[in-house]
Amino acid sequence: MAVSFATLFQAIGLLTAVNVCYRFFRFLRLYNRPSTITRYLDISNPTWALVTGATDGIGKAFAYELCSLGFNVILHGRNVSKLSSTQKDLEAKFPGRAVASIVVDASNATEDSYNSILSAVEDKNLRILINNVGGVFQEPWLKCLESLNQAEAEQTIDVNLRFPTQLTRALLPILTKNSPALIINIGSLSSIFQIPYGVIYSGAKAYVSAFSGALRAEMRAEKKDVEVLTVQVGMTSTGTNKVPVNFMTPSARTLARGALQRVGCGQPIAFGHWPHHFTSFVMNLLPAPILEVVLKRRVLSSINSSTKKED
Repeated sequence: MAVSFATLFQAIGLLTAVNVCYRFFRFLRLYNRPSTITRYLDISNPTWALVTGATDGIGKAFAYELCSLGFNVILHGRNVSKLSSTQKDLEAKFPGRAVASIVVDASNATEDSYNSILSAVEDKNLRILINNVGGVFQEPWLKCLESLNQAEAEQTIDVNLRFPTQLTRALLPILTKNSPALIINIGSLSSIFQIPYGVIYSGAKAYVSAFSGALRAEMRAEKKDVEVLTVQVGMTSTGTNKVPVNFMTPSARTLARGALQRVGCGQPIAFGHWPHHFTSFVMNLLPAPILEVVLKRRVLSSINSSTKKED
């Protein structure tokens, strides 16, 4: 007996509704389950976490959150005075924690740079690596690809892609030896929605997600107890991005705390702030042509606002 179009459309509608409901309840579960971050804390041997880009913003916030949880922290950055200031502040606020610093320019790292990092951590019980360093450094940060010069393009690639890849490769034997271990790679909503005028940054962050997922699968295939998690980040109020904190825009500390609460969620990708996740969920329901128009208008509005401020 032939199936009527009405029956077919009803079945499709039911399956779609079930899928949306499943994703929604999975979303609720993700933000109501306990974190397993303390699994990586060894009470018999001081445990260390390395945070890249830790002199400001989200990286600095991760360092504070980790210290509050009982971890010793190694701060990475390129600015000696900012590193020293952050280290002193952490030591004052958390007198029971040990704090160390590593000075390496992520945009110009060499083999010697990675060897210096290895030397700094080889005698420590390093169990956590947070690849946070990233960003776009040219002004304005939203520019057509063809208007970027070679140095600007290479800096964005080096900081967001090359440095975290090479650092992870270099530190993986140490993390494996000290396992259980955790690697958190900081992604961006721009990797999901392919932001126009931020082409290289969006592409680099998409690489970070793919890199994390593949490494996570490899660790499982090799039966190594190393958890790998990508944390997607949206608009956040930081030292360099001085936007007001509101429901959709968390402080750096709120974002970092939320990211650590996602540890052990069993998923390769999570969000540090649940409104960012909900926004992503809703926007992914939009047809691609409509989403492209929405993003284009939002980015052009941001560019126009930046231009007016400069004037």
